[in-house]
This record gives sequence, C-alpha cells and structure tokens, in this order.
Amino acid sequence: RGITLFPKYDSRFALFFTVAHLYGHMVQLTRTTDGMRRSIGFVYRRGTTLAEGEVQCIYDYEVEAAAIGRRLIAELGEVERALDAHYSRMFLADFHYLIDTIEGGRGGPESFERFLRREPVPWRLIQPDPRPLVDLRISPPEEIPITVL
Repeated sequence: RGITLFPKYDSRFALFFTVAHLYGHMVQLTRTTDGMRRSIGFVYRRGTTLAEGEVQCIYDYEVEAAAIGRRLIAELGEVERALDAHYSRMFLADFHYLIDTIEGGRGGPESFERFLRREPVPWRLIQPDPRPLVDLRISPPEEIPITVL
C-alpha cells in the first residue's frame, strides 16, 4: 500500500504537516472510539450545516491526530518555536477548511490558502501527545473507509 500526497497548500512544510497529521489519523485507527467513528461519519454528510456538538466532535478527533503527529515530530528532535507555531496555525486552518468543506464550501488549494492566510498564530500550541508512538507494522490500523477532503 502507498499514499500519494497532493497537498492542499504547496510548500515543504505542508507536506511535513500532512505526513505527521495523517500518521496521527492512522494511529487513531489502531484504537478506534465512538467519537472517532461519529466524526468520520460527519464527513459523509457533505452540504449540511453541522451542529455545535458535531463540530466539537470533529475538532476533538482532529486535534488528537494533530497531537499524535506533533509527537512524531518531537521524536525527530527539538523544534524551533516558529515551526511549532506554524504547525498549530496550519492545523487550525486545516480544521476550519474541513468544516467549511463539509458544510458545502468548494474546497481546493485556493480555499485552503484563504483559510491559512486568515489564521493567526494561536496562543496555545498543539502539544505532543504524551502516549508512545505506535509502530503501524505491529499494530495495523483498522480498515475503515475514510474520505480525505
């Protein structure tokens, strides 16, 4: 199996973020939860307005994946504060882009770039997940159909 990346935003950092974030989602698939399954289900309701609790459910799922990805980055060594801030900023832009796309936004690179341009650096950065990394060769992810927007 392989993954071909066509990043929404064309930069080396976008690829770095995408790989880390997708690793986070793969780890989540090794320990599925009801909230995760609900969040994945919301993606398939494209074109409908999400309720506040549904947005929170998606956020919880996405921020956990971002924290797991941040842990992967931490394993590689020390990270400059500016890079750490950009990771958190890109996560928030990606989250807002995802919600917009689920609710009927057109999506695509131009749309993502608009969200990233308007996203400030957050006060609280994404912290690395405290749990150990998962070797996906030893603990393979559960096979759940997902859509990448």
